[in-house]
Amino acid sequence: MINGPVGQALKQTIGLFGEVEFVEDPYLANVVIAEDAKTLIPYYCMEREFIIMPKGRPRGDQEAKNVHEYGILDAIQIMTFPAMQAKQKLPETLPGPPEVVAKRIESLGAKRVLVVDDTVKHQKSALVLLDEYDLTIATGYDEAMRLLASEKFDVVLTDMEMPMAVGGALATYILGKKIPYGLLIATEAARVGVKQVGVVTDLGHHDDPFSAAFDHFSRYDYEINGAIVKYMHAPMITMDGESAKDWSEALKKFNK
Repeated sequence: MINGPVGQALKQTIGLFGEVEFVEDPYLANVVIAEDAKTLIPYYCMEREFIIMPKGRPRGDQEAKNVHEYGILDAIQIMTFPAMQAKQKLPETLPGPPEVVAKRIESLGAKRVLVVDDTVKHQKSALVLLDEYDLTIATGYDEAMRLLASEKFDVVLTDMEMPMAVGGALATYILGKKIPYGLLIATEAARVGVKQVGVVTDLGHHDDPFSAAFDHFSRYDYEINGAIVKYMHAPMITMDGESAKDWSEALKKFNK
């Protein structure tokens, strides 16, 4: 994903170190190279390896094991890495573009519900289980904040951890990093007048330290600016052979 003379030079030089096939579509590649992390956001997954080759000095802030930052002085590593990967046992299938899920089920007169979750299977379960409501789905922090600023909702149900937001004044983007934006989204929802707000997490509270701490708060209801705010471990349901969040059961908790 580096164009121009530098990209051509990279291709020619990498090819000297092993048998490598170059493809234009990053979704077909085992190794993707780009100048910055933000360019790689749509393609990031655990099945691929990623190389960031900035024009300046590497920032050194990436945390994922499959994201590698190289500067100009690291030329040998850059050239040999794809060839080394080619010799290893690579996954037979690679993730393609994310599935596009409908963002809105309009039902005039019904209770307006906003669901915020970045995982496709949880978005799809919301569409099935909350079809009696006027439903809107947001896939991340930036989109949720825009919707809360421009529209009115009766209920907000949000995931806890989501990928880093792209907006704001951040100078970089850390691929694969999850941020507990759900707490902030819940606070903003209460501030703008939403009356029922739920943070619905599927983090494993037996092995995730944040989720373990979350246990205490899941025992209580909180009133913030007139809103009832609940922190809950997601009830789950099996849909299409996968375990997905049961948003209907989560919503029923406000009536208990």
